[in-house]
Amino acid sequence: MDNKIFAYMRISTNHQKTDRQKQTIIEYSVNNGFNINEFVSDTITGGTKADSRPNYHNMKKQLRNGDTLMISDVDRLGRNADDVILEIKDLQSKGIRVVALDVPFLNDWEKICTKNHYYFNNKSDEDAAKQIENADGCFRFFDFYAIW
Repeated sequence: MDNKIFAYMRISTNHQKTDRQKQTIIEYSVNNGFNINEFVSDTITGGTKADSRPNYHNMKKQLRNGDTLMISDVDRLGRNADDVILEIKDLQSKGIRVVALDVPFLNDWEKICTKNHYYFNNKSDEDAAKQIENADGCFRFFDFYAIW
């Protein structure tokens, strides 16, 4: 069986549209030689956990080892950073690749070495700086993302 690529989009209200998310995913797919097998979307508040979103939940049951889940924005996967991290870890533990277009280094599946690569918005954030300074040198992006 061939691996599939699913694209997931979420909006909060019926007054919004998934057009921007879908267009971003389509452009990325075309530029990188991907063929999306299925587009899935939910209209539900961002405060709802991913597994409680009906269409996401149904899609997740279809995802198999080797499949890819593509999203335009990593925050589409959860109501807060902790939920997003847990969801990504759960998907990856099942062999599902998560491609978040707004977080390119997540897509690389590589470890990020704190001595050479670290990204955060506010370089004066002392807590983030201390956590980076105390890190073992390399760790997966999700662990780093948790300190934001």
